[in-house]
Amino acid sequence: MWGEIMSTKYKGEDIEERYISCYEETFRLCFQTINRITIKTRFGDTNVNMVGDDSRPKLLLIHGNYVNSSMWYPNIDELNKHFKLYMIDFINAPGEFIFKNKMNSDDFAQWLLEIVDFLKLEKVNIIGFSLGAYYALNFSIYHSNRINKMILMSPGDFTPLKIGFFVRLFKGLLPWTGLKAIKKMHFNDNKVNIPDSFIMQFFLGVKNYIPSGLNGIPTKMKIEDYKKVSLPILLLLGEQDKGINSKMAYTNAKELIPHIQPEIIPNCGHLINLEAAEYINKAIREFLL
Repeated sequence: MWGEIMSTKYKGEDIEERYISCYEETFRLCFQTINRITIKTRFGDTNVNMVGDDSRPKLLLIHGNYVNSSMWYPNIDELNKHFKLYMIDFINAPGEFIFKNKMNSDDFAQWLLEIVDFLKLEKVNIIGFSLGAYYALNFSIYHSNRINKMILMSPGDFTPLKIGFFVRLFKGLLPWTGLKAIKKMHFNDNKVNIPDSFIMQFFLGVKNYIPSGLNGIPTKMKIEDYKKVSLPILLLLGEQDKGINSKMAYTNAKELIPHIQPEIIPNCGHLINLEAAEYINKAIREFLL
């Protein structure tokens, strides 16, 4: 289970129990033993799921909004061969339990620093997905000396979200369209077999999770902030992403961070690590090793 303290941020204990059950079931799809610890920070207790040999290069993975670290299930078995994985459940997501209200950019950077320090990671590779990409990029502005290389997947940092994303999000809250809308919001129609346990926790998170105000939702980064980023970055985007304009994100990212290496993955929606797992695993290996 998720440590000793259960969350109170759901519309009922039965919902939370279903969510946690789906979380655990999704992790069981990989063939590795997951070692889980809870790290106490000044901003909240944070789960970290760890896999791999301590002698391998260190890789910190940060998930996206309304999901949790189990989203990395298609990548764990392959990446475990090359890296020691640290998969965190970030503040104000359904995957953690105690948090501070209204965190700002300084807070997010300090929160990650406390985690990296606790894990004794002098220098680490970081992958951030969607909102997690913001946390990774934000951390690099404050503490670039603690990062080796960084991969951003489907970030919303380089272009405004599409109006259709918010329409689907609203439909996701309706009982007669919810689950279907959630699928259309994040996946392309490419017939990839996404397990029910993952889809259901996504649905339960969107529909039944109660965040505290706007905690966890970042402010837009300033142009001068991007200029501070100097470390190697790989940017991976889904061609059919329903939330962001990938072509615009590609162009804007190159203008803001000229040394970034952007790539658009064909026939993929927002969750590219699930829809093109083999391709993404290969891209991660080749960039980081």
